[in-house]
Amino acid sequence: MSTVEHLVDEISVLADGYEASNEIADILRQRELVPLIGPFAVGKSAIMNATIELDSEFGRVRSFTTRPQRPNEDGGTYNFLAHDTPTLGQIRDDVQGRKLVQVIVHPTTGNVYGSNIDSYGAPYSMLDTMPTSLPGLEVLPFRRIHKVAIAVPPEVWQGRLAERAGNGNEDDLRKRVREGVANLEWSLDQGQDLSWVVNGDRDIRDTAGELISTIRNGGSEASVVAGRIAAERLVATMRAIEQF
Repeated sequence: MSTVEHLVDEISVLADGYEASNEIADILRQRELVPLIGPFAVGKSAIMNATIELDSEFGRVRSFTTRPQRPNEDGGTYNFLAHDTPTLGQIRDDVQGRKLVQVIVHPTTGNVYGSNIDSYGAPYSMLDTMPTSLPGLEVLPFRRIHKVAIAVPPEVWQGRLAERAGNGNEDDLRKRVREGVANLEWSLDQGQDLSWVVNGDRDIRDTAGELISTIRNGGSEASVVAGRIAAERLVATMRAIEQF
């Protein structure tokens, strides 16, 4: 009988160079992916939820993971599965059958992450994305990928951070601040293929409307300038927090 460890090892081997079936690839060619890139507490989940309410052609990708859900973590990003032999055995079988869109095994925790074709049901599929995940997405045969960086003014972000600091693990928050710095630095290094949206203290529906316009009509130079200014200010604030 397979153990958890053996199943994780099997999935890890199968995930190396994994390719979905031709049937799944054909469906992806009809979809446009909208990766939202930004550090925690910039409101990516709220933007996606508001966008779906405003435009029925936008949907949210809900991947799966076998890691535990974090305290106060938004439940719309992942379908949290048990890290046990029945679940891992099913994932292994799906990988062998090329039924998944993506699958990866975290190199240190052994937790499994992935997605299936049902997660990409909308013409425009939005996904909360880390820069390190983009290469794996860019090799998939989407009709188009619209990369959008989300930034907020540091004073707005600090207010959201204060709310989370009272309810979260301090070490985890520090780790996520470090990840946020790397995330913003990556975005600031990108060129014209990255759009920007600032999620400040305005109505979230206005931010969602700007995202929809950016995807459908292209982003404006003013949005790029505003986004980069907000990101530069925010990364400076995050770096200061790292020092404590």
